[in-house]
Amino acid sequence: MAKLFARSPYIIEVDESSVVGSKLELRYYYSGTSVPTNPQYTLKKPVPNSSNLKMYYDISPYTREYLKFTTRQTVIGSAISTGVAANNNNQMVLLQVKRYKETTAGNFTLLDTTTYYCMDGYGYYSEGANVDLGKWSLPQSTYYYKYSAASNPTSVEADRAGLMGVLLEGAVADIKYTNLVSGATNIVSNPFATNDLYDVPTVWYDYYADGNTMEIWDNLGGGSPTLLGTWTFKPKCEPKYTPIMIDFVNKYGCWQREWFYKASKNNINTKESVYNLMQTSSNAYSTLEGQRKAFNNNGEETITCNTGNVAEGYSETIQQILLSERILVDSLPVIVNTKSVEKIKGVNADKPMNYTLTFKYAFDAINSVI
Repeated sequence: MAKLFARSPYIIEVDESSVVGSKLELRYYYSGTSVPTNPQYTLKKPVPNSSNLKMYYDISPYTREYLKFTTRQTVIGSAISTGVAANNNNQMVLLQVKRYKETTAGNFTLLDTTTYYCMDGYGYYSEGANVDLGKWSLPQSTYYYKYSAASNPTSVEADRAGLMGVLLEGAVADIKYTNLVSGATNIVSNPFATNDLYDVPTVWYDYYADGNTMEIWDNLGGGSPTLLGTWTFKPKCEPKYTPIMIDFVNKYGCWQREWFYKASKNNINTKESVYNLMQTSSNAYSTLEGQRKAFNNNGEETITCNTGNVAEGYSETIQQILLSERILVDSLPVIVNTKSVEKIKGVNADKPMNYTLTFKYAFDAINSVI
């Protein structure tokens, strides 16, 4: 099945001869459910003119309505078997598209039926139209996670290294974790049983102190195994500052977890409405009354965080945080206040590569929900 990343336009073309128009039927459904009998959307277009029969449909705006992040990355228990699981927070929706040509007014002929995996991700302009971003939500690279002797990732969600989304379309594939210090290994055999998006813990629960590589293999137990991807996850202890946990939805449409390790600071900006106060007496008023009174006092808090020294390629992660529409800072929703950063390159860095971002909490200081 094809993949659709709904924050970028996804164009479907109908270009047939001897037609007066075309139609698309869009049927959305989640994994484990049946394709709806009736389409949620039916899109129709006439041909532009007799010499131009190409008709284009952008289906991304309709798709985004069905992508919800009802939970976040909390998966992992005392055993890895409870960690690798099909995603259950509507991060992915399936879409069946039926294309029709309109031969004469009101008469439609089915051209084809295509099913898409739809994610709330995006492609860059430089990557071209209708880009397919691959099978997993993290590029193959080295990542760091917060760890200290007091960490307890088995039971404390904030001590976990996070998840990687994997979409292998029911392939017979295995996950292999290798301890970076001892070389011990653990293999999760064939967890991708169905055509679904899976949440895969990036660190084996018993390897948090040392870190691990995570490999995905095709036919690992067979005669000719094929390595599909390798990722490295290393613990990082920050002895002075309290690391800030950043969860954000990345360009692949999945949650990604990062930490900003160095100094952070919180600020509050307050606001209020003011009106002129009528004095109790014009010639014998109390000076305790004042001439003005404030009401509807509230405030917005911000937090400024520093990554600490990072590798040159970390600018891509910073860029995806700036472009994300769903961000949590230490489990609270935020909006990025920082609108511009210099993408530091090692060749022209005059000091350790650190990024500073400011986030605004996405709620008032005083509860004003009605």
